[in-house]
Amino acid sequence: MIFDVSEVKQYLACKRQWYFNSRNAMCLDGKTSPALQFGSEYHAGLADLYRGVPFSELPDSDANWLIEMYANEIYPLDMEMFDILDVEWYFKVNSRELFGHLAPNCVFAGCIDLIVRHKESGEIWGIEHKTASKPRKASDMQGDLQCLTYYRMLELRYREHVGGIILSEVLKNKKTFKHQRMFLRYSERDVTNYRQQMIDILNRMVADTAWVNTEHAEGLTGEIPSIHNAEMLACKWCAFAEVCREVQLTVSNTLTVDIWHKVRDLYKHRIQDHLEVQK
Repeated sequence: MIFDVSEVKQYLACKRQWYFNSRNAMCLDGKTSPALQFGSEYHAGLADLYRGVPFSELPDSDANWLIEMYANEIYPLDMEMFDILDVEWYFKVNSRELFGHLAPNCVFAGCIDLIVRHKESGEIWGIEHKTASKPRKASDMQGDLQCLTYYRMLELRYREHVGGIILSEVLKNKKTFKHQRMFLRYSERDVTNYRQQMIDILNRMVADTAWVNTEHAEGLTGEIPSIHNAEMLACKWCAFAEVCREVQLTVSNTLTVDIWHKVRDLYKHRIQDHLEVQK
């Protein structure tokens, strides 16, 4: 059984979305979220850039206007400040190695966009590329599960001299290029609290996965998106909104076999599950 950070965040935001998207690898037939497509193209372009591909040789994409701004403004500064150690490091690790013996025996997966060594301090940092419509605060990101997971993976890989995680965030604004770096450092207490939180979450995910794989799966989730679904963003970007609209018409607010049969032709299995990607 494999879980990853994106799936954990989706599980916390909405179990129904998690059930369809991550556990069943379903997506809306013929449609991709514009924001998701833009983010994928942006990440792919920056990965090529840090592998040494000149911007002029990058493939055409809708994100190239932002990649070009980044290549002109930020990339030269990064090359002065850091030595590049790895680009798009995909990892898979037993959850007990990451979180301790109380975690379920499963595999935890993810990908760190960029791993660098600071030329002056010698510290190793993981860099995560982010796009946003408005700037975020470092204090709001300090407890982010993705960042903490990547920090723990850097500790396991390098053992020492790990500084933390850098969020390299740009605003999607064609008129003015705005960029900020958030340097996130973590204490032993931060890591201990994170491990306890993840043990609890993963144990619940394993239990829920086992449950939805039974003949009772169609009764999943009378639950609508949770308190973790800030500003209902999980709904805003969800490909399964039609399912929820049908569900909300029922008395018990429960997904039934009849409802799924009614809407399932809108969806298809993804060609390749994101958890199966090997690099």
